[in-house]
Amino acid sequence: MLLMKTKKILPTAFCFFVLMSLGFSYRQQGAVQGKVNPPQGANAALAIIGSDTLRGTITSGNFRFGRMKAGVYQVLIRANSPYRDTTIRNVAVTDTNVTDLGVIRLPQ
Repeated sequence: MLLMKTKKILPTAFCFFVLMSLGFSYRQQGAVQGKVNPPQGANAALAIIGSDTLRGTITSGNFRFGRMKAGVYQVLIRANSPYRDTTIRNVAVTDTNVTDLGVIRLPQ
């Protein structure tokens, strides 16, 4: 009788602990956003941390990276001619916060 109860309880307990560990390992993530001026001056935005690169598009001059791990990034704006690429260094991303880079003016 005890063996049958143990067989029923063990799978339930295992599932409970797996679900609890998943819940505690979930982390909130941050975001970065900005606007490029002039809006037609750029075609892509990249967020770089270590060897990881997030790629984003620029729509009407606006870009946003979501679900970012906390850390310090470089944001690279890929420009269209006659404008030049622009890099924003030391962009701090913290959990649950949006880092707004404001308006990024592209040099010619």
